[in-house]
Amino acid sequence: MVLVLLATAMGFALATLGRHTSAALARRPRTRWSGNSARGLVLEIVDAPRPDQLMLSSHIGAWLAGEASFWDPRACVGSGNGFCDGSYTLGWGPAIAVLVTVTVALTVGAFTAFRRRDLI
Repeated sequence: MVLVLLATAMGFALATLGRHTSAALARRPRTRWSGNSARGLVLEIVDAPRPDQLMLSSHIGAWLAGEASFWDPRACVGSGNGFCDGSYTLGWGPAIAVLVTVTVALTVGAFTAFRRRDLI
């Protein structure tokens, strides 16, 4: 139920920021799928450490499963011949904190844009 409420609030915020509800909602499924792929590609190009921590889908999966384990091959670069475990976990606590923070930021931005655009 919490995931549905978060998704609804994000959808409202994106529709409000996009101004036209039908256009914003029609764009959302395509943006989510292609945006996730594009974000992953950009993170790979810039060689970002632990790119899964920057993906909302990873946070959703970690929150629903309790925790998620990821592996970063860049963690072991330059470690010499010793053992290096490039795995890391993302727990449900930080995951829900990120999801709520993103939702609140989008919603506050939407209300600010709405107020500036339509009420003044």
